Order: sequence, then structure tokens, then C-alpha cells
Amino acid sequence: LVLAAATNFSFSLYQLTRRFSVRFVPAFDVRGFRYLLQLAWPFALAAILTRAYGYLDTVLLSLLKGDHALGIYSIAYKVTFALQFIPTAFAASLLPGLSSYYQNDRPKLADTFARGEENCLYRSRIWVFTGITRGI
Repeated sequence: LVLAAATNFSFSLYQLTRRFSVRFVPAFDVRGFRYLLQLAWPFALAAILTRAYGYLDTVLLSLLKGDHALGIYSIAYKVTFALQFIPTAFAASLLPGLSSYYQNDRPKLADTFARGEENCLYRSRIWVFTGITRGI
């Protein structure tokens, strides 16, 4: 994963410098970095605790019930985890527009938010109905 990220970064840097004649000069601003750390530490802590919470159940289940029970649980968990991607991607696609409307057009923000919520609720009903009728 690190190798892939490094390759992607190197290729992008190459494209910027050679193809688009953009000069990249690395600089480090200590005050700016400290400010970003002050803003980001709650998010980092939340991500770490969420990751720990997400894996704690599998560790406990493997210790208490064994590998067979863990395998059955993991299959069901993977399916529900995969289905979370769709609403997450939809919400992420709304965020740039919502942030722009927050600064520039509050009535359009409210309308876009309401339509996004309606869309999410409509899609969730389809998933629930499909799951119930198929016995998932």
C-alpha cells in the first residue's frame, strides 16, 4: 500500500513538473502545522477509536468462541460493511456542494440537503425491501 501511494505520488509529481511546468518547492511551516494538529487531533482520535471498536468484536469472538464462529460472523459482517459504501459515497458526493451553498446560498443548501435526505431514504427502503424479500 505504501509502495502504491509512493508510486502514485511520484508519477503525479513527474506529470506536474514535466508536463505542466509546475515547480514544486517543499516548505514546512511550523505554525501552520501546529494549527492543523490542533484542528485534526479530535478527528484522528475518533478514527483510531472507531478502528479499534470495529476490530474488537472479531478479536473477542475469536478468543471466546473460536475460528469457526468467527468465520460465520465475518461473512455476515463483510456483506453489511460492503453495503455501507453506497450511502457513504453518496454523502461524500454531496459535501462539496453543501459546503459551497453554506457560504453562498443558504436556501439552496436547505433544498439540496432535503433532496439528498429524501434520496438516501428512498434508496434505503429499496435495500431493506430487497433484503426482506430475499431473506437476507
